Amino acid sequence: MDKEYALNYSNLYRNHWWWRAREVLLLQILESVLLRRDTTNASVLDIEGGEGLFMEKLSEFGSVHACDPLLSADIETEYGPVFAASVDRTDIFPDQRYDLTLLLDVIEHVEDDVALLSQARRVTKKGGIVFVTVPAYQSLWTAHDDVNHHYRRYNPEQLRTSLDRASLDVEWIGALFGWPALVKLVMNNVGKFLDIPFRGSSIPAPIINRFLTLITILEGRGMIRLGTKWGSSLFAVCSAR
Repeated sequence: MDKEYALNYSNLYRNHWWWRAREVLLLQILESVLLRRDTTNASVLDIEGGEGLFMEKLSEFGSVHACDPLLSADIETEYGPVFAASVDRTDIFPDQRYDLTLLLDVIEHVEDDVALLSQARRVTKKGGIVFVTVPAYQSLWTAHDDVNHHYRRYNPEQLRTSLDRASLDVEWIGALFGWPALVKLVMNNVGKFLDIPFRGSSIPAPIINRFLTLITILEGRGMIRLGTKWGSSLFAVCSAR
């Protein structure tokens, strides 16, 4: 991830319409999955969860841990620990197994996505949930992907193949952010034609930011119900073998 972008990430997560809508929609999906499985007081691991920005909401499901190898030191939050470590550190995760393991917009950042998915499966209880989100469709590649040091964007078949190779049984693949995908597709082509440089993510004026948050949440809820596969993000609910 670009250093300047990384420094602004916390502010974007807390305030930008995309992150605000994403959090609401992911929590809706996770709540429905855990409810169907009758899983209460779950043990949760957020892999490469940064400084634990999602931990407060995840704590509603049970006890939460997070890890991120980019941190300089462990962090003890009021919701649980964030380890400055990768998930493959057996001294940190020797025999702990989680009911729910999250890889939220993570695997596109590594060359070997199957290896990372396999580590997520390793620390998940047999039959437990591995929940993955990724940027969708190579046709939507923009300078934003370059800034974030992405290796790829996924279509549903590519995502399913990687999950299967990591011994994860796919239960549900869906998409979010339909209208942003259309805007991205148009602006990507227009930007290339006009040679418009990428200027980073910025937070719109408050009234616009709130409006975009609302319409994106409403659209996302409809996409979840309809099971659409078109959007700028894909999610996958998997069961660990």
